[in-house]
Amino acid sequence: MRKILLSLVVILILSLALSAVALSADDTSDVTLALKSGEEFIAAVAKRTNPEWENASLLNVKAYHDLQGNIISYMFTISKNSIPLGFMMVGNSQYNYSVLEASGGMRPVVPSYKEVNSTMTGDLDIQVEEFDNPMLVYLGYGRYYAIYEIADGQQIGIDLVSGTGVKYDELKSSLATSEQYKNYYVDRNNNLARDLDLQLRLDYNSLSVVLRDMDDDAIDDEYQNNNNCGPTSGAMISDWWQQWCPNLPDWTDDHDELYVEMYTNNWGLFGLFPGTSPTHFGPGFVEYADNHGYSNFTTDWCLNRAFSKIQDEIDAGRPLGVMFSFDEDYTNWHWCAVKGYYDTATDWIIINDPQYFVSFVDWGAVKLTSVITRIWQTD
Repeated sequence: MRKILLSLVVILILSLALSAVALSADDTSDVTLALKSGEEFIAAVAKRTNPEWENASLLNVKAYHDLQGNIISYMFTISKNSIPLGFMMVGNSQYNYSVLEASGGMRPVVPSYKEVNSTMTGDLDIQVEEFDNPMLVYLGYGRYYAIYEIADGQQIGIDLVSGTGVKYDELKSSLATSEQYKNYYVDRNNNLARDLDLQLRLDYNSLSVVLRDMDDDAIDDEYQNNNNCGPTSGAMISDWWQQWCPNLPDWTDDHDELYVEMYTNNWGLFGLFPGTSPTHFGPGFVEYADNHGYSNFTTDWCLNRAFSKIQDEIDAGRPLGVMFSFDEDYTNWHWCAVKGYYDTATDWIIINDPQYFVSFVDWGAVKLTSVITRIWQTD
């Protein structure tokens, strides 16, 4: 009887998880395996690094696609006692059912008909009377889109994070292809020396880096609340270094100064480019530290950096900056602070996102076009 009841409970949970989207029989099997992978991740993370997720469930699945319309991943709500705690993106069979990201942030929401119409009119200058339900697209960390087909076969997208409109043919994917993703892990697993080295490490290592909010009301300058993920991530790194460099300023003074030293929203052609470039993030931090009497900081940055290098920095007690570059020509990105790694079956990094939540991100799925900036003292 207990086995029957347990089976019914499992079926009920799976039914709830699948209730948000209509899937074929093959896709349903795919979701079942993705759900199992996600549940195993939740159990491991809750036990070691994120106890608030203990006994949480994964519900309300949505299928996400690539730009060619193929399902590549599934998004679940992380829920406990009917309270949403975040969301998780799990790859399908092409991505070995790996957890691509697990976040404590708000799950992206598909806009209403009225909001879609307003966005199309305001951002894209397109008048649309009707459109079908959207195709959801995933292009890597922080990139979730609803794609709508309108008149004459034209497709437009709405960014589910910013709510802004974008033309479909202007989107570029920074998510590793499934073939690149598999090759990355084949190469890693074939490296016997690296595997032996990993056996000597802890499953995870995380630094106590304070989480800061780029939209904090304490930031007085309204303009500095615009595209300021760079200096906010730098401020989190600065807070960590205060243990050994007590003359470094406190939040929000460190943010204000880093905003200037990193040329945020003031670099590039005629100083008109938004955000913080990878060429200014680390050097700006070095200049900032030198302003306060610490002249022995240095930095470098590297595209597509090896996961083992990230581990080495965290093991040495040094948080890093990461720029998730959302397209190939670096016109759209997001800075976060890397405070740790969680390495079991795959290569997850643990980040403080300045949108004020902690995320676990699969480095193998985003490393191809993402920049890691190291910051360290030379003596």
